[in-house]
Amino acid sequence: MPAQTTADKANEPQTEEVPARTETANPSAAVLPGTRTRTAAIYLPLSTPGEDQTDRTRQWSTLRRYALGQRWDVMEFRERPGRTGTSPVFKEMTSRSRTPKFQVVLVQSLADLGRSLLDLCETVAWLHGLGIRFIALSDELDFDPQTRNGPNGSNFLQMLQIIVEARGKMTSRNLHAGISRAQSLGVHCGRPRRKIPLARARKLLKEGLSMRAVADRIEVPRSSLAAALKAAAVRGVDRTDNRIPESGPAGKGREPGAEMHAQTAGQANDPQPPDVHTKTETADPWAGIQTSARTITAAIYLPLSTAGEDQTGQMSALRRRALDDKWDVLEFRERPGRAGTRPVFNEMLRPSRTPKFKVVLVQSLGDFGRSLADLCETLAWLHDLDIRFIALSDGIDLGPRTENGPNFLRLLRLLVQTEGEMISRYVYPGIIRAQGLGVHCGRPRRKIPLARARKLLKKELSMQAVADRIEAPRSSLAAALKAAKVRGGRQAGSVPENRCF
Repeated sequence: MPAQTTADKANEPQTEEVPARTETANPSAAVLPGTRTRTAAIYLPLSTPGEDQTDRTRQWSTLRRYALGQRWDVMEFRERPGRTGTSPVFKEMTSRSRTPKFQVVLVQSLADLGRSLLDLCETVAWLHGLGIRFIALSDELDFDPQTRNGPNGSNFLQMLQIIVEARGKMTSRNLHAGISRAQSLGVHCGRPRRKIPLARARKLLKEGLSMRAVADRIEVPRSSLAAALKAAAVRGVDRTDNRIPESGPAGKGREPGAEMHAQTAGQANDPQPPDVHTKTETADPWAGIQTSARTITAAIYLPLSTAGEDQTGQMSALRRRALDDKWDVLEFRERPGRAGTRPVFNEMLRPSRTPKFKVVLVQSLGDFGRSLADLCETLAWLHDLDIRFIALSDGIDLGPRTENGPNFLRLLRLLVQTEGEMISRYVYPGIIRAQGLGVHCGRPRRKIPLARARKLLKKELSMQAVADRIEAPRSSLAAALKAAKVRGGRQAGSVPENRCF
């Protein structure tokens, strides 16, 4: 890893002289000796295209000034360009093959320490395991593994892991829902369909060859041949060419979503003691709530089930928790709706009226949102209404009047912002690199009939009138004419409908 030279340091603004590592091949070696007992590793990633270099220099100076104020020795790690998708200096700094010679990691923002939330979580867990303090200056985050309590204590890692796991579950749930909707419309999802010559396979089987030998002869997997023969036998057809996916028939594993039930907690199909006060069964989930001596009502929300998910056991566990705390119960089971919507969830949290519950019970954090931003917005709304939120399997109990609620919400907002910065940092440079290699990024290219457009312009029609006549956007027509003029060409060309810069 290249070290900073004396000339480079002289060009950067710095208030005081900071002891730093000397130029060595090993960035973890040769820390200057001194009376200071702690060493801080300052890491600065590569600047993104369009980012002001003056700001990067200012960030570097701010980090060194902070380390100087804490009277720490300094090790400097500036990222260098490497193979696409890699961070060689960061990998060297966090090498697992040796024990780091620093006790603090100092970065400008949380997004500088990872390429994704999962990568960030793994890095923070590694630092926590070694007892290394982590500071993100602009995010006001100071994570010290030695501190047990508070938003920056050891529970920070636990909350981070829960949020990353919830994000993965939300992504998986959305993906499976999209696949189910596509399969219901007849769209094939999975591996490409394989053409199986069934007539030839049957002829070889009648000659006494084994299934394996026939599959080798026609050059297809044995499982695909067996599935094709079975599907043809079930359909009762005898066609020579049948297409099936390698992984089995399309549409397998579809499960319809559960309908919403607003009913008593003592349902016949779910085991539960009868002493639970809930609202009676009505068409409107907000009407007919029975009055009782208990003043707290809990809303139980269950999303659409995915393949292999036991929602009966989940509902029983949620009801049992409400019974233990002696709460009345409102049940909200999601029903299928328009693609990308959650009708029961939107009805439950309709902003136009004040909810008639004081607690929201879900099985896990991933059941309550479609993305981190959506989850953060919903939890903030519950916090403002003084509604308690409980995710049973994650061990989350967020009360607006307790310390855990505001701390968790603050971390969630920070991670939403961090994820956006990570996407901006690593996606846009990839687009620029692809454009530099001649790859088109953006909307599909639109064919512009330039010869016809020039002919219409000579008839003294306006640019907008010509664009309407050839059924193309005015901006695309103007860009095509300008590009053709620059090239000096006189033939029709094509330009992207909306070029990505």
